[in-house]
Amino acid sequence: MSNDFRPTIKYPGLTDERLSLIAEALQEVRNKALRLYDPLNGDGPWGLGTRVYERSCFRLKQLSQQNGWLTVIEEEPKPRFTFAIDGLPLRFYKGSPEDPPPNYLVTTYGELLQRQLFPDLRPLDKILRIAIETNLEGRVSSAKLVELDEAGEATGVYEIPFGAARSNVLPLESKPIHLEPIKVEIHGLEKMAHDGRAEEPSFQEPELLGSALQSLGTKVSLTLEGLRRELHFTSDTFKEVTGFVVPAESDGPEPIRFPG
Repeated sequence: MSNDFRPTIKYPGLTDERLSLIAEALQEVRNKALRLYDPLNGDGPWGLGTRVYERSCFRLKQLSQQNGWLTVIEEEPKPRFTFAIDGLPLRFYKGSPEDPPPNYLVTTYGELLQRQLFPDLRPLDKILRIAIETNLEGRVSSAKLVELDEAGEATGVYEIPFGAARSNVLPLESKPIHLEPIKVEIHGLEKMAHDGRAEEPSFQEPELLGSALQSLGTKVSLTLEGLRRELHFTSDTFKEVTGFVVPAESDGPEPIRFPG
């Protein structure tokens, strides 16, 4: 068996990202099913295995609807499940890479049909399987891509890295938003005139606006992005603020509560 098996050399479509996505899906399904496993109430290995297999097939079908490179191949009989990555057929099983179950050593009808649809697939004398290995608790410990020859002997084993599908995903960044300058109108000029400050102020800095509000303890209208906000400050500590948002084209205010 080759110890330097690199899938992308023979099979360019079998990238780490794609294989990792498949392996993580199979790992997640099995580990979740284990949490439901209850031997004290009659659950047995056969029931657990059936649940894991059916849910794994269902999960891969879901992924095939989200990824164009992943397809599900129709098989007969129906419980048999085969999928394809970039047109290349594969199957999965629980067990050792060096000792696959006998029913996974043969080429299925779906795989033969897939090779007829994709004549460029090579080499045609190889079978590809994903072996899911588990620890003593039954949880997934590793996932390995296995290349088998016609005699069922493993000619290459590659350990699939977990997390490769996430490591190359770049987080989306929000586009910067340009806001027009805030227009501030102070409703309380009578009070300001009484205090000898008749000239209407213009506040360009937030701290200046805060100082003015603390001194006035009154109502302020802000115009921002087509909305007029009227803020009624009921205390100079700004802990209780009741406001209204009035769209520019609207006649009536809609009451809102600003967080304190």
